[in-house]
Amino acid sequence: MYAITNVLTTTHMITWIKLNQWNWLLNYISTKKPNAACISLLKLLQCFCKRHGFTRQRPTKKKLKQTVLAEVQEEFAS
Repeated sequence: MYAITNVLTTTHMITWIKLNQWNWLLNYISTKKPNAACISLLKLLQCFCKRHGFTRQRPTKKKLKQTVLAEVQEEFAS
């Protein structure tokens, strides 16, 4: 049985904060400059993710290039 995994994004985190910590969010935003509040919140959440071991998805070397995939497809087609 495969484990069901969900990708955690900063958008999901912001949605959770809006729903569950609205007063904190308003207080946090009020301490920032109007144009910098969103960027500051995103950076805060990115630092949180890094500190707690959440990582970004990175390209892996195990993925095959499109040319290799086309060659394999041709082999199976003949």
